[in-house]
Amino acid sequence: MSLSDRDACVLMNMISGIGAMKAATLVSYFGSPSAVFESPALSELLQVQGISQNLAQKILDWKNIRLDDELALAQKAGVRIYTRFEDDYPPLLKEIHDPPLCLYVKGSIDADYSRSIGVVGSRRMTSYGRAMAKHLSESASYAGWIVISGLAYGIDAVAHQAVVDAGG
Repeated sequence: MSLSDRDACVLMNMISGIGAMKAATLVSYFGSPSAVFESPALSELLQVQGISQNLAQKILDWKNIRLDDELALAQKAGVRIYTRFEDDYPPLLKEIHDPPLCLYVKGSIDADYSRSIGVVGSRRMTSYGRAMAKHLSESASYAGWIVISGLAYGIDAVAHQAVVDAGG
């Protein structure tokens, strides 16, 4: 079974232990996202910096991962998956040190990001952190700015909720 680069990115995103940096290292070593899964030998995977025996085995066992289910679930939910190696991936996001391999987006990302702010932080926040995340996110939203968060627990979730509550 041959994978497209897009599907290979989604697959890497589904493998526990492969984050943005390891995915970039693998793609750099093998030449493309799909080449990571084109029958590399265990010994070759172990030559890639940061790839352990356990992670190499997960990559070799990729056919056991339910990629089709993931893609079908995203489609059913009306979610578009953008991968870092596609032209329509947000250009400003490509410029950060370790951009996410995949973005799962419901809605549009065709916004003017020149007036945007990222609000991210600890999952275990202080009361001051909570108050500041809420204040900054709410104020930015009222001023017409786009607030971007990772939607993780903690500061990210507070920022997201503050924007939604402010009508942003």
